[in-house]
Amino acid sequence: MDTIETLPPAATPATQPAGGPPDDAATQPVVEPVRPAGARRSSRARWAAALAVLALVSATALAGVGLIAAGGSSSALAPWAPATTTVYAEMRTDLPGDQQGAVGALLARFPGFDDQAALDMKVDTAIGDLVARASGATVDYGRDLEPWLGGEIALAVGSLDTVEKTADGAVSGGWALLLSTTKDPAATQAFLEARLGAPTATTTIGTATVNTVAAPEVQGRTIAWSIVGTTVLIGDRAAVESAIDAQRSGGLAATAGFSAASAQVPAEHVAMAWADLPTLADAARAAREAMAPDASPLPSMPAGHEPPPWVTAWIRAEAGGATLDVVAPRPADVAVGAPRVSTIASRLPGITVAAVEVHDVGALVQRALDAAAKEPGLADQLGAAAPVIDGALGSFVDWAGDGAVAVTRSGGEMHGGIVVAADEPSVAATRIAAIRAFLAFVDGPNGRPVVTERPYGDGTIVTVDFGDVRDAIGKAIGDAAGGAGAPSADDLARIRELLPSSATVVYTVQRGVFVLGTDAAFVEQVVDTTPADSLATDPDYRAAIDLAGPSNDGQAFVDASAVLEMASTAETGAVEVLGADVAPFTGRIQSLGAAYTAADDVIRLRLAIAVRAR
Repeated sequence: MDTIETLPPAATPATQPAGGPPDDAATQPVVEPVRPAGARRSSRARWAAALAVLALVSATALAGVGLIAAGGSSSALAPWAPATTTVYAEMRTDLPGDQQGAVGALLARFPGFDDQAALDMKVDTAIGDLVARASGATVDYGRDLEPWLGGEIALAVGSLDTVEKTADGAVSGGWALLLSTTKDPAATQAFLEARLGAPTATTTIGTATVNTVAAPEVQGRTIAWSIVGTTVLIGDRAAVESAIDAQRSGGLAATAGFSAASAQVPAEHVAMAWADLPTLADAARAAREAMAPDASPLPSMPAGHEPPPWVTAWIRAEAGGATLDVVAPRPADVAVGAPRVSTIASRLPGITVAAVEVHDVGALVQRALDAAAKEPGLADQLGAAAPVIDGALGSFVDWAGDGAVAVTRSGGEMHGGIVVAADEPSVAATRIAAIRAFLAFVDGPNGRPVVTERPYGDGTIVTVDFGDVRDAIGKAIGDAAGGAGAPSADDLARIRELLPSSATVVYTVQRGVFVLGTDAAFVEQVVDTTPADSLATDPDYRAAIDLAGPSNDGQAFVDASAVLEMASTAETGAVEVLGADVAPFTGRIQSLGAAYTAADDVIRLRLAIAVRAR
C-alpha cells in the first residue's frame, strides 16, 4: 500500500478504472461492477425506494397485531465488503427480473398509486418528501441523489466484539461501511464533497484515492470516502481501505458462510441481509460487558446448542403482497420436517382471525415431556401430577395429530382455544377421560375442580371449573419475578383485574377433533364448522397462506383487516394510533401469514403480507 499524506486535488473518477484498482490486474480477480441501464434503471430505483416505505408500513401493521426457487444472488457490492464483516444488508434498487412488474402491481393496490401512467411521478414525490424530512430539508432527492444513485446500496458492519465505551462517554471499536453503485461518478464526487466537505488528506491504494474528511460530530472516528470505478465507499477510513483490498480476493462474497447463504437467496429480490451469528452473539456479550458492566451478563448457549453459523433473509415483491424469507442452516437437534397442506384449517371456523398451526402435536408434546422429566426435582415440584409428565402412566398424547391455537371473533367478542386432530378418536376419548379422572384427585388453589357436562353435536361438552385463581396467579407472578424486579402490590392488583373471576376450561372430543377452549362458545363454533364455511375457504386466509407457502411444517395466520377494524372501534382508533398518513396504507393490508419448514440442510421461515386489491 502506497500512502501519500498530502492535499493534492482529489483524483477525478474519470481517471480511475471502471472496475476498481488495477494493481496486479493480471493476477488479481476483479469484480465487474453494476452498469447503469438508462431511464429504466432510474424508474426501478424510484419504485424500489417506494417499496421500502411500504415494507416499513407493513412491518408496523404486523407489530400492531412459500418458497422461491433458489438461484444464487448476484451482488456487485458484497465482494467489496471485508471478509471480517459481521452483518451485511443490501437493497437492490435496480429491481432485477420480475421485481419491476411485481412492485408496480403491488403499488397499484395502495391509495394514490392506481394510475400506472403517473406512478413514477408520484413515487418521486413521496420519496422526495421522505428524504427532505430525514435531512431537515437540506437534501433534495431529485437534484442531489436520484441523478447518480446506481442499482445497489449496502451497509457492512464488522469487528463488533471490539466495541467499548470510552472515558468521555463515546463509543470506540467496530467499523461500519456504506457501499453503493453509481451511474455518474463525477456527480457522486461533487455531492460527497458538497455534503462532507473538502478532503483534509488523501491516501492512494494503487490508483484508488481515499479521501479523509473532517467529521467532528463522529467522536473517535476517521471518516473517509472513495469512488472506485462505479463503486462508492463511505465509512471508517480503515474500513474503506480494507474494502479496496478485499475486492481483489472477493471479500465477503468469497467466504464460505456468505457463499452458502447466497445460494439460498433468489437473484430476483428487493433487499437481503446476512449475519455471522456466532460472531454476532459473542459481540453482543462483549458489548454488554463493556457498555453496562454492572448488568447481568447475557447467557451463553449450552454446549451442543450453539447458534447456526449464519442467517440470511430477503424481501420479494409479489403481485398480491410481499414476502420476507429467513433461512439458516438446520441445527442437528432440529428434526427434518414433513411439509404438507393444513388439515386443521378446514376444521376451524371461518370467523377465525388468528391461528398458529403445528404438525404432529403428539410427538412434539411427548418430546417436551421427556425433556421435562429429566429435570432434577420435577417430582417434588409437581407432586401428584408428576406421573402425567414423567410417563409413569403411559403416553396421554399418542393420539394427537396436527393442531392449532386459534382466536375467533363473533358479535364483537373474542373467543380462543386449541383444536387438535384426533387420528384415532376412540383413543383420544379414552386418554382425555383418564386425565379427567386423574383431575378428580388433584387439589388446586380452591380444592378439587368442579366438572359438569352436557350433550352437544355428536358428543358431550365438558366444563372444568377451577374457581377463582386470581390470587394464586398473582402470587406465582410475584414468586417468579422475585427480588427488585418483582411487581408492586398495585401492579398485581391491576393484573388481577384483567383475569376472569372464575378459571374454566371447556372441551370435547368428537367429529375427529379434540377442542379445548376458555369458554363454551369457542368449542361450539368448532363443532358446528363444516368444510364449506371453514377458515380454509376464507379469501383472507388463502391470500396470506398461498403467499407464505401452503405446504409447510407449521404456519400462522392473522386477519389484519379484522384486527385493524377492532383497533378502529377501540377507545383509541387506528388513525390516532397509526397516524392519518399511514392509516390509509395499513387499511389495504388484507392478512398476514407465516410458514416454517425444516429441510435436510436449512430451516426456513417465510412471512407474507397480502394486500387487498382495489
